[in-house]
Amino acid sequence: MKIPHKMTIKRIAVGLGKYPKKLVTPRGPHKKYESYALTYVIRDLLKFADNSRETDKILREGNVVVDGRVIKDGNFGIGLMDVLSFPKINKHYLMMPSTTKSKNLSPKEISEDGAKIKLAKVTEKQVIKDGKIQISTGDGYIFSVNKDENKGINTKDTIVFDISAKKRAVREILKFKEGAAVLITQGRNKGNTGKITRIDKGTKDILSTTKVGDIKTSTDYVLVIGKEEPLIQTK
Repeated sequence: MKIPHKMTIKRIAVGLGKYPKKLVTPRGPHKKYESYALTYVIRDLLKFADNSRETDKILREGNVVVDGRVIKDGNFGIGLMDVLSFPKINKHYLMMPSTTKSKNLSPKEISEDGAKIKLAKVTEKQVIKDGKIQISTGDGYIFSVNKDENKGINTKDTIVFDISAKKRAVREILKFKEGAAVLITQGRNKGNTGKITRIDKGTKDILSTTKVGDIKTSTDYVLVIGKEEPLIQTK
């Protein structure tokens, strides 16, 4: 398929003149300091628009899909592992840690098939009524599973679910264990990928650390992205 030129992409917002840029504070499931406003991602990172007015037009016409939902709010916060799709031009992006010190995140292009699934890190797990277990992810998703069918989901694991489905359910579990393919999300080694070679659980006074290849980092900075290889490949 022929990839459209940048100027072709910008025609989504054709007909609008030049206006000064404006900064907005992100709001949504991600922490403010760990996310970017959707307007900023479209205009400044992807450069699909020259100004906020063009970006507003793109959003107003329903041309932006985040994690399977059409989003029209330019202040909506975009965070790590969010999936952005632009159906009109068949372009898809995964928000990854930026290797540039001045930026937290960077959109990486992915395939249409890759844009159908979402990877989310489990941060909480608790027993709720009716014998079910509720799991929560760091980006605001909540699932409940039967206690006898929880499939051994634990905190630090990554769940995979289909964002193109009307009813979202856990499709796969990527276990946090040695040999798993992971991404370092924060710290001086953010953006690096590899396999877990060692996990030190730590103690009450010593933080848990994980070795990714030869890199030793905080366990909190490690996100499982595949059993042996990354489940979603970036271009």
